[in-house]
Parts: sequence; structure tokens; C-alpha cells
Amino acid sequence: RRFETGPLRLHEFGDYLTLMPEGRLADLDWLAAECVTHFDPFRAPLDEADRARRPPNLPAAQAALMDQFGYPYVLSEFRFHVTLAGPLPARELTEIRDALTPAVATFSAAMLGIGELCLFGDPGEGAPFHLIERFRFT
Repeated sequence: RRFETGPLRLHEFGDYLTLMPEGRLADLDWLAAECVTHFDPFRAPLDEADRARRPPNLPAAQAALMDQFGYPYVLSEFRFHVTLAGPLPARELTEIRDALTPAVATFSAAMLGIGELCLFGDPGEGAPFHLIERFRFT
């Protein structure tokens, strides 16, 4: 079913600038968990290159998720975000944040409706993801 989150706000998430909803949202967390668990059988197996891209000393919970799902930031470790820039030094993140604040003001005042799920494919070799199918919620 369709639901609302938000509003989205500019947020420094580590060394990235992101848009994130305020607070934790049960509907959004539930949808993310459902996607991870139901689509997991379709992902490529975890390889050493995937592991090398992650920090070597992940906390135990994240290491377990990495082993099980191929990514450490799912389920209880998931935080919905839309990455805008990064990784960057703090000074540059602040400059970009200041520049983008007026641009996001119009939509960061409103709730964000979640009304569809899109399935993307990764062709590999750094090529952009491509839309496979869009599913509208009823």
C-alpha cells in the first residue's frame, strides 16, 4: 500500500551528503526489509572485491548481515537515504550543503509519498543501472 514518510532533509551521513527522512519510519523500514529478504536469492554471490569495498572491521551485526545478504547496511542497520554527494571532506560537504539548501527547500517541507517500487538491473563494469520494471502500490 502507498504510505508517506518525511519530510526529507539534507543530512551529513558519514562523509556523504544525503536526503533522509526525519526519524525512523516503520513502513519504510518494513518495505526495505521485505525487499532485502525476498530478492536476496536473485543477487550475485558475494565475492572478495565486494568485501574489499567495505570497512575491514565492521561491527558484529554488520559483519553478519554482510555474510548473509552481501551488504552490511540492511534490516536493523538500514537507514533510508538518497546520496547527493560524497565521499568528501567535511569542509566540502558543508559548502555543498549550503549551496543545495535553497534548492531542496520546496520539497523538504512536504511529506514524501512512497507509491511504487522499481526494480533495476546492474549491467556491471560501472555502467548505469537500468529500469527493469515499475510496480505501483494499490
